[in-house]
Amino acid sequence: TPASVIRQLIAPVIDRLGTSMILEPSAGKGDILDHLVEYHGIAKGNVYAIEANPELQFVLAGKGYRVLESDFLAFNEPYSFNLIIMNPPFSKGVDHLLKAWDVVAPGGAVCCLLNAETLRNPHTEKRKLLARLVAEHGYSRALGQAFAGAPRHTDVDVSIVVLNRPETERLGVLDDATFDTDAPEREAAFDAAPLARRNMIQSLVDQYNAAV
Repeated sequence: TPASVIRQLIAPVIDRLGTSMILEPSAGKGDILDHLVEYHGIAKGNVYAIEANPELQFVLAGKGYRVLESDFLAFNEPYSFNLIIMNPPFSKGVDHLLKAWDVVAPGGAVCCLLNAETLRNPHTEKRKLLARLVAEHGYSRALGQAFAGAPRHTDVDVSIVVLNRPETERLGVLDDATFDTDAPEREAAFDAAPLARRNMIQSLVDQYNAAV
């Protein structure tokens, strides 16, 4: 993720970075996390990563980041993340963004890079739900072809989506949603053990320390 895009992605939550537990799903080699640590002084103990590629998992772990899982869409551990900052695969962006909304703590925020077509063409139930979430709990901003000059370039039009979760809204907003019209998407098989799966006691300790 280019630095210029990261700056725009985190701008809406810039004042909250230093007081939050931060998760980056689909972290890749850690460009976003590196930016937070190097340019904003965020402690590595306050940032977590999820990444499916086993080689990139070891890259992230080698940098000192906590790698929790391989599949964000299956993530179900009792962490409390105040911020989720993400650049998910464009082909599954809506799934990752809906999952992030379900994972982020009440009062927290999600900042996501998304294929703009996902917002422009809400022809599936998931996209319709996302459009409603954006209308009721956040906003989107078009960036254009923000990755045209990136090392892994694409000409896809990109938008930033920012969602702010209310303090009092119940978790599990997707519980009553139905996606009968959406075609199922298969994840690639992955059998490596997570690098840093936490037990319940350690998770509670982490959350207590973050709250302090």
